[in-house]
Amino acid sequence: MSTDDRTAQGADWGEESKQSAETYPERPPDMSGREWEGRHNDVDEIKRKFGLDTFDPSQFSALNKPYPNCLVHEPPGESEWGHVGGTNFLAVGEKGSGKSTLGLFWAARLMELNDEAVVWRGSSSRSEWLPFKYWTKLLLPKNADVEAAWKPRDIRAQNAGEDADIREIVREVEYYEDVEDLNDRLEPGKFHVVYPDPTFTGCEEVMRDSDFSKKPVPFTPVAEAEDGEDATPLVHWWFAWMVAKLEYGPYDWTSLIFDEAADLAPDDARADADETYEKVQALRRVMADSRKFYFSLFFFAHHEVNLHSKIRRTVQWRVSLADETANPCRTANDRPPLGFNAIPMEQDQLSFRNVGHGLLWTEQRFSRFRWDDIPVDPADESRWLKISVSEPSGGTTHARGSDQQADTRGVADD
Repeated sequence: MSTDDRTAQGADWGEESKQSAETYPERPPDMSGREWEGRHNDVDEIKRKFGLDTFDPSQFSALNKPYPNCLVHEPPGESEWGHVGGTNFLAVGEKGSGKSTLGLFWAARLMELNDEAVVWRGSSSRSEWLPFKYWTKLLLPKNADVEAAWKPRDIRAQNAGEDADIREIVREVEYYEDVEDLNDRLEPGKFHVVYPDPTFTGCEEVMRDSDFSKKPVPFTPVAEAEDGEDATPLVHWWFAWMVAKLEYGPYDWTSLIFDEAADLAPDDARADADETYEKVQALRRVMADSRKFYFSLFFFAHHEVNLHSKIRRTVQWRVSLADETANPCRTANDRPPLGFNAIPMEQDQLSFRNVGHGLLWTEQRFSRFRWDDIPVDPADESRWLKISVSEPSGGTTHARGSDQQADTRGVADD
C-alpha cells in the first residue's frame, strides 16, 4: 500500500476507526481507558483522504434550505430545518455528469451528520463504490455462489481480467441469510455495499405478509423457472428488502443509494408474470411511509422519464446536475416534473458550470451546492471490480460451515 493510502497516524485506512472495532457498535473495546469518543469515525478518514470539507450549515438559510432539509435527518421534536424523518431525492444527469461521485459524496455527508447506515446498491455491471473500499462492509447472499474479478475499463484490452480476492479489497465481508437478516447486519456510521440474493430467500413471504403489497407476488429463481417461463429479474430482490426494512426494522437511520433507478422501476412496468407493476406499487407505498421509519431513498437516473411515474410522483426533492444542459426554468416553458406543481428557478444556473455543481430543489425553493471529486486509487484507474452472484450449482451453497454461519465478519468463503 502506497504512502498516499495511509492515514496521518501511519495506520492503514479504515483500520483504526470506531467502526473498525470488532465490538462495534455494542460496546467500546479495551482501549486503555479510551471510550468511543476517543476514536475517530470512518467518515473522518474519508474526509481526510479525499479532502472533503466539514458540512457548514451557515451556508444555507431559510431561503435555500432544501439541501440541509433533505440531508440532515431529524427525529420528531428536534427539527431545525423543518422536515422530520427520512427523506428522498431523484438526481438526473447524463453519463459523465458526476452522479456516482455525488452518490459517494452524499453517502459521506449522511454518515457525517446522521451517523447512519448507508446502503449502496451492488451491481455486477459496475463498481463505482471502490473509492470507499477501505471502509466498506460488503454484504453478500449466503445462499449463492459469488465470483469476483478485476476487469479492464478498456474493452479493447487483450487481457480478460483476473480473479479478485474480495477479502483483500474491502474491510469486511459478511453473508446474510435473507432480507431480514441483512437488515440486522447494518451498522450505524458504516458504508455497506449490498448484492442481492439470486435465490430470493424469504422474499415471497415478506411481500405476502405485508400490507405494502396488496397481493402475493412471485420471486422465481433461475433453477425454479419452468420451460418457457422467465426467472424473476435479480433487481426485484430490492423490493422485498425495502418492504422488510419497514415491516421488521431495526428502525435506525438508514439510507439507500440506488444508481440506475430505472432498472428497478422502469416506466413500462406492467402486470406481467413477475407482477412488476404490483412490486412498483409496493415501492411507492414504501416511499410514502419511509419518513416515519427513519428510512431514506436516494435514486439516480440518466433520464427521469425512464423511471416509473408512480415513483416520480412520490419523490419530494429533485437534483439537477451540471452536464452542459440547463436546469429546468420557469421562464423556459419547462414543465414541472411529475409530483411538482412549480419550478422555483427562473434562470439557467448549470449549463455554464463544470461537473461537480448541482441544484437540489422542491416546488418552492432550491439550494446551489457542489461536491468534490472522489477518485479511485491509482491502482484501480484502469480496472473495475465485477462481483457476480448466482444460484449455487449442484444444489449446494457457496460454502457454508456452521462456524462460518455464526460469524463471517471480515472473512469471505473460499
